[in-house]
Amino acid sequence: MSKSPYMITDLPPPDRRFSNGILDALKNKSLEEFQRLLTDKKEYSEFLHSIEPVRHLDLAYSDQTKHLKELASNNLEKASQLTELKNQCTVIRAELGAAYQRLHELKKMEDEINSVYSASSLLDTLRGEALKSANDSDVLHHKFLAGELPVSEFVPKYSKERTLYHRRMVTHLAAKYSSCLMYYDHV
Repeated sequence: MSKSPYMITDLPPPDRRFSNGILDALKNKSLEEFQRLLTDKKEYSEFLHSIEPVRHLDLAYSDQTKHLKELASNNLEKASQLTELKNQCTVIRAELGAAYQRLHELKKMEDEINSVYSASSLLDTLRGEALKSANDSDVLHHKFLAGELPVSEFVPKYSKERTLYHRRMVTHLAAKYSSCLMYYDHV
């Protein structure tokens, strides 16, 4: 024989106020009224809900139901707000990803620009251009010696290339010296 999960001995004793309220209400009932209570569900329900402890429980039940409905309503409102916030977060994450990508591209461009316009890069470019002028003047000199270039054409071109070479080398040396001084000033 299996034991029932809820035995009468497991239940707490009934509240005396509740049972006293029922007994007081039943004291003045006739046998016919008892019969009607047992057979008519509507009358039984009206009788039961007219007892003070049951009315108190009904009130508590209706208050709790009202409170739960308010909580459910608030939760539904907050659910839509949460959905909206999640959507906003998704949009922000997408925008943030695009912004980080753009930032990375801009930093890369900045690094490229800085490498092109750094002091050492500019000094190297200036030195390279000066050496190019020296090389061009050497080519003119070899053409002149080989007789490929007349004196009237050689002198102005050669003078121009050598002047350009010296100007660039002086600028290169001045910039190099200046950057060395700036380096030592910061150290």
